[in-house]
Amino acid sequence: MLSYKTGVYIPTYSLLVGLHCVKLIGWGVDNNIPFWTIQNSWNTTWGEDGYGRIRRGFNDVQFEDQVAAGLPDLF
Repeated sequence: MLSYKTGVYIPTYSLLVGLHCVKLIGWGVDNNIPFWTIQNSWNTTWGEDGYGRIRRGFNDVQFEDQVAAGLPDLF
């Protein structure tokens, strides 16, 4: 993903180099490809002004296996 510029990211190989946290902020479909919208912390020169899209439903780069969520304290 270091070289990601635009569009829906679909990896061409499955080698995992390292782990990196991004913020999952939405989802959609582009040219019949379902995707997750993410916000990266690298800066606005990465991807689409600091945001990116990764293919949804295929667990690319183990993205869907690694999701964590926080909930507000309700008490």
